[in-house]
Amino acid sequence: MVALFYKEQGRIAGGDYAILADWDQGSNLSAMEKFQTFMEITPSITIGKRVNMKFGDQFGYRFNRAERPDVFCAIAQFGSGVVIAGLIVEQALLSLMNDADDKPAEWVKVLSIFDDGVGA
Repeated sequence: MVALFYKEQGRIAGGDYAILADWDQGSNLSAMEKFQTFMEITPSITIGKRVNMKFGDQFGYRFNRAERPDVFCAIAQFGSGVVIAGLIVEQALLSLMNDADDKPAEWVKVLSIFDDGVGA
């Protein structure tokens, strides 16, 4: 997730950021339901590729970001195998989770997924 943050944001996530992540097998359809919110709020899609070889569907990711609050959300999939979803947020934002008026509703929904113990 940190590499995707750097690639898409053009800067590093400093020590005042929290990284929340969860993963599962792409073939486990019931487990994949927990990532539905990530799919809904990550409209920017990137399919991995290299000039010297064809990856096909071996790697791809979706992402979204917001400047205020400073939030980066991504879901990456390796073929039909591992799916990783994560958020990189300012730690101060985590302490404000109960104050939904200060954040877009979709970010509150995603943050609440991790608050409920789904994230690691």
